[in-house]
Amino acid sequence: MRQVPLRRSLFLQFLGLSVLPLVAVTLIVAAVMFRDLIDGVERQTAALGNAVRDQIEARLAGRQAAVELLGYAMTQQADAAADQRLMRELVRVDPFVDALYAAVKDGTIEKVVFGPSAERQENDMLGIDVSLRPFFQAARATQKTVWSDTFLSTLTGRVAAAVAVPVGAGVLVAEISLLSLSRAVAELAGPTGDLIMILDSRGRIIGYQDAALASRQVSVQHLELVREGSAGRSGSGRFDWQGTRYLGSVSNIGRTGWTVLVARATENVYAQLFRLGWALAGGLALALIGALAAALMLARNSERRYRQLLEAADSYAQAKEPSPVRFDILEFDQLWQNLRRLFEQVERRDAETRVARHQLQTVFDATTEVSIIAARADGMITVFNRGAEKLLGFDAANMAAASPC
Repeated sequence: MRQVPLRRSLFLQFLGLSVLPLVAVTLIVAAVMFRDLIDGVERQTAALGNAVRDQIEARLAGRQAAVELLGYAMTQQADAAADQRLMRELVRVDPFVDALYAAVKDGTIEKVVFGPSAERQENDMLGIDVSLRPFFQAARATQKTVWSDTFLSTLTGRVAAAVAVPVGAGVLVAEISLLSLSRAVAELAGPTGDLIMILDSRGRIIGYQDAALASRQVSVQHLELVREGSAGRSGSGRFDWQGTRYLGSVSNIGRTGWTVLVARATENVYAQLFRLGWALAGGLALALIGALAAALMLARNSERRYRQLLEAADSYAQAKEPSPVRFDILEFDQLWQNLRRLFEQVERRDAETRVARHQLQTVFDATTEVSIIAARADGMITVFNRGAEKLLGFDAANMAAASPC
C-alpha cells in the first residue's frame, strides 16, 4: 500500500469535497442560463419580426386604403379630368407608388399617371392591355382588392408589385416601387445589423436593405423557414445566408400573402453567450482559488492537531511528562483525554508489575534450601534463586543472562 503524507491526503479530500459540487453547480447554472438566453433571443427575434410585419402591413394598408378611397371617388363622378387630378395627387404624395392607372373591363388602360422618377410618357401607355395580368383577373373575378406578386411592369420597365381595386366594370391599379419598399425595410433595420426581408408568395425577395438585391428578385424558397412562411405558417429557425448563420423568424402579411423574415446573425447571439461564459469562467476560477486556499488551510490545521496529538502520545511513551495539551476541536480533546487515561493505567500496571516481581524475587531469594530456576521459551534463564546457587555452585547474576542451550 502506498503511503502519502497526512497533509496531502487531507488536502485532496477537502479539495474534492469543495471543487466537485462547485463545478457541478456551475455547469448546471451555465446550462440553464445559456438555454434561457437562446430562448430569450428567439423570443426577441420573433417579437421583432412581428413588429416589422405590423409596420410593413400598416404601410401597405395605408396605400391600399388610399387606392380604395380613390376608386370609390371615381365611381361617384363621371369627370375624367377630375379623376386624373386625383390620381396625380395620390402619386405625388406617396413615394411608394410608381404608377397608377385605370383599366376598363377588357383590360385596356384608359387613364395613367407616373411617379416623378418615371422615364415614360403617360400618353404612350394609354391603350396597353393588362387583361392577362393575374391581379387584374383576380380583382375582376372576386370584386375585391388584390395584391400581386412581383412582376416586370410594362409601364415603368421596372420590377414592381401591384394592388388592384375593382372600380365599376374596370380596375384601378397602383404599382408599388420595390425601391421604396426596400428603403422602408432599411429604415426598420436601422444600425442593428439585423436581417430583414419581405418575400412574395413564391419566396422571392421584394424588400431588402440592399435594394439592388430586391430588384433582382432573388429567391430564397430553398430555405425551410421561408417555405414555412410561404405556406402561411409563422415560426422560428436557423438558416445560412450568404455564408452567415442566422437565427430568424417568419410571419405573414395577411393582406398581401407576403412574408416578413427577420433574422439575427448567430455569431452576435453567441457573442452574448461567450461574454456570459467568460464571466462564469472567471467566477469559477476565483471560486476554485478560494477552494484551494480553504482546502490547504484545513489540511494544515488538521495536520497540526494530529501532530500535536502524536507528540503528546510519544512523550508519554518515552516516560516523559508532556506539557499541558488542549485542542480546539472537541473530539480531538476527548481523544487525547482518553489516551492520557490509558497511558496512566498502563503506567500504574507497570509499576504494580514491578512491585510484584520484586516481592516474588524476595520470596525466591529467601528460599535457600529449594532450588528454583525459570527460563523463557528461547532458553534464556530469568529466575535463579539462592537455593540454585548453593546446589549448582553458579552465581545468579551470571546465570540470569545465560542460556543453558
